[in-house]
Amino acid sequence: GNVIRGINIDGGSTVGLIFEASHTINNIVEDVVVANRDASSGLANAGVGVLYNGGPNNILRNLRTFNNEGFGLVVNSTGLSLQNAFIANNGAGGVSISAGVTIAGATVVNNGVSGIVVNVTAAQPVILHDLVVANHLMMGLDVSNAAGSITLSQVAAFANTAGLHFGGPSTVKVVGQLLFGGNLWECDLPTAPTDGIAQGAGGSKPCDLLAPSTGTVHHGVTGFGSSFLGRVGTNDLTNASDASGIAAFAALTDWLGFDHPERTWGLAGASAFPSADQRGRCASGNCQIWDFALAASDTVLRNTSFDGSAQNAAGSGGTCPAAVAGSTAVTSYDGSITFLPSAIESGASGGNLNGLCEANEDCLYAPNFGAYQGSGGAAPCAYSAAGGPAGIAISVYPTNGR
Repeated sequence: GNVIRGINIDGGSTVGLIFEASHTINNIVEDVVVANRDASSGLANAGVGVLYNGGPNNILRNLRTFNNEGFGLVVNSTGLSLQNAFIANNGAGGVSISAGVTIAGATVVNNGVSGIVVNVTAAQPVILHDLVVANHLMMGLDVSNAAGSITLSQVAAFANTAGLHFGGPSTVKVVGQLLFGGNLWECDLPTAPTDGIAQGAGGSKPCDLLAPSTGTVHHGVTGFGSSFLGRVGTNDLTNASDASGIAAFAALTDWLGFDHPERTWGLAGASAFPSADQRGRCASGNCQIWDFALAASDTVLRNTSFDGSAQNAAGSGGTCPAAVAGSTAVTSYDGSITFLPSAIESGASGGNLNGLCEANEDCLYAPNFGAYQGSGGAAPCAYSAAGGPAGIAISVYPTNGR
């Protein structure tokens, strides 16, 4: 396999980046930005940011795909691990999944229709870990089929019509924390999954967990509107197009340059976030730079991974925080993967590079929901296996929030 870094693509009327099966096996592709693809060519998949038709064992890491007319990412074949992704303001939706995939760390916000659409009819597992799906016209997570099982770990769904929607045959397991707030419905289940989750009584259609789920649901969470830094109101010194975070679409030439890796272009919208006027692609008028890092003042998505509400306790004396002890480990639906819910695989050395923190791997402490987990030079702490996965090396970012 190969390691490919630093792919930057903007403009054009076809697919931005395509992984094809005959050329993509056992590769690591990282630091990818795809922006502002339109569908005017009329070709298949025109306007899609990234199209995955690749082979097995491919890692796509540090992805930003935004302001495309189609989906930000389309996954058509199994074998992909997506890690640390910001997917925002795409017209058709955030992510479309029709094959088994593992996602570890994704912030999916302000897309035009739904955040993540899953329609997997084959016996291929889907694992979604450390995920935020927020401010979509329809569904945060829309599952038409999950025939090979879907495992949800550390998921926050805010300001969608339905936080979760299940419309076809599915087998489900929820582990860790599941946060809902500002959705019309939490769980809209016209076709109830075989197991794992159910639609509760009441107009808000609350989510109830069933076996084999082991997680915890948090209903009616508030305060998420100020979790992200959001609209940038000062000049981005790296970007050549903005003035105080704004640029006219017709004159916008710098789609890729930002002071921070959590920044994207999208609709400005006059309303407070989250709101309908911020959803979808900016294709006229003024466009806005958004910053999807978490604010240092946030207490909803930042530093709440352990129980979904209280601030995680810090480690002391060089030990790792209790939230990342081995005793917190969870398992995937089929029991084949045991991982730490408050960590992500770093890939510093060895490991299977699927993004989940398993035994004998190098990992990063993940105290937050979504892709942003802190910044700075991560430093090691003393990990306690506590009867759980052994041999894990944990590192912690010194700064969490800006």
